[in-house]
Amino acid sequence: MPGVPKLFQINGLWFTCVSEDDHDFLFRGHHVVTTKPRDVGLSAENRKSKLTKRIADDAAPSRLRYIVWDTVLPGFGLRVAPRGTKTFILRYRPKFGRSAPKRFMTLGRFGPVTVEEARTKAMKIIGAVADGHDPAATLCENRNAITVEEAVREFLADHVAIKRKAKTLTSYRHALSRHIIPGLGKKKIQDVTKSDVIKLHTSKSSTPAAANYAMAALGSLYTWAARQGYVPEYFNPTRRIDKFRENRRERFLTTAELQRLGDALREAGTSGLPWTMDETKPTAKHAPKPGKRLTMVSPFAIAAIRMLLFTGCRLREILGLRWDQVDFERGVLFLPDSKTGRKTSGIDGDSVCLCPRASRVRKANNSPKTGSDSELRSNSCLRRSSTCCSVDHQRNVT
Repeated sequence: MPGVPKLFQINGLWFTCVSEDDHDFLFRGHHVVTTKPRDVGLSAENRKSKLTKRIADDAAPSRLRYIVWDTVLPGFGLRVAPRGTKTFILRYRPKFGRSAPKRFMTLGRFGPVTVEEARTKAMKIIGAVADGHDPAATLCENRNAITVEEAVREFLADHVAIKRKAKTLTSYRHALSRHIIPGLGKKKIQDVTKSDVIKLHTSKSSTPAAANYAMAALGSLYTWAARQGYVPEYFNPTRRIDKFRENRRERFLTTAELQRLGDALREAGTSGLPWTMDETKPTAKHAPKPGKRLTMVSPFAIAAIRMLLFTGCRLREILGLRWDQVDFERGVLFLPDSKTGRKTSGIDGDSVCLCPRASRVRKANNSPKTGSDSELRSNSCLRRSSTCCSVDHQRNVT
């Protein structure tokens, strides 16, 4: 009866016929089989012949996708999609025996790529397969390779945070996120070339120290990536790149400057340091009156500056100093983790006096006597400390 679907049972499964010539079937709502070619543009015998431009032009789309195989080069063919898209493909089996799975590679679309260009590309791939390579697997690995940005996140979390100092972690994170990721973050980590790194390094010439440190951090990243297998062994695009010359500064305060610094520190801890602002700004009307524009500096910051003057230690060595690292009896500071490693630093009588004074201030503020000095580490104290240390500021004060 016309218009009534026909039912067929094959091997115990029921199929529904959806065409009048009994060639197209549905199984559970899916088109599953066509028993013979139907309106495919090419006869069955032409689906396997020497692939030429004429054959490719005559390959019309059909209801199902089909492939026109080339008889000259085994595995080379033209895939015709139902929407008319024609793509050159290559099917091969890696040189691992007949048990190896077949690989498929696309060589380009017909039109932008000619038949002869696709054939030449297919012959190169077949030659690589004969030499024991697997181009399709290599291409898949490259697509799944991590980017520089992903490698940076893993490098910081799994390596630097565990095996390096906290200061190193902070410095690496800043250098990589500020200088490396904006320029190279989207690239695959194995695709970064030496020319890419040189171009990036040259673009940072205005900040030579930061550029050199960023190159050192990137070199450490690639050393770690080689151990993880993300890049080949000894692959490091930062090697043998000339660094910028850095002008190291060495400045010693004169006697007059030390006198002005001492006066400024006393003023900062008692009455406060005066500050100025741009009176033309709209927010100037909300500022205190000129006579009341004073900034009180933390006594811990003032004590840190005095300790730096008396001991000659580095800034972080003093800011991270703990009470159990100070030997009052022998006048010695035990620094277990300085920049140069474990060391001791002598302190004179004036420096020893600063420690009990800071202890009394801490006790008055109900702060614990032991442990790291978190107040000295605060950003506000560091900013005020650098203001007090500025010689130009001392000249304005006097």
